[in-house]
Amino acid sequence: MLTLSIRSRSSRAGGRAAYHGAPEQDSILMFRNQIMARIIGLMGGRVAEELFCHDITSGASNDLQVATQLVEDMVMRLGMSMSGLRVFQRPEAVTAQAGQKTFEALDKAINEILDECYQEAKRIVTEKRDTVERVTQALLQKETLSREEFISLT
Repeated sequence: MLTLSIRSRSSRAGGRAAYHGAPEQDSILMFRNQIMARIIGLMGGRVAEELFCHDITSGASNDLQVATQLVEDMVMRLGMSMSGLRVFQRPEAVTAQAGQKTFEALDKAINEILDECYQEAKRIVTEKRDTVERVTQALLQKETLSREEFISLT
């Protein structure tokens, strides 16, 4: 992460985290656990809304779209699920090539991975609640934190 901000850069988001991988992390090849970690991170905003605000907003919608796309890719295009090794080049090809039962199995696999990642994000945010509150207070005072400032609070 380069910066963390509560300042919105679009009409849909309430804040953002800007990421940039180190050169050794910039790779087309990704392990399943790396993708899962990214999805868990994407779930963090929705989890925080639920735990701290006791409600949800549209703010996490883009994160949820990205998470869903990553899981769909894992299941349907990368063969990274328990539903099998068969891959589909196009989402619309699923029902045309495989039928309704296969579509339902893929949909179930996608939902299971999303739920697993959501539950892990919830566990992490709950466990780190004090840290989240410290970061929140710092953001309310300053609006944007650098990587170093964020790390000093964690």
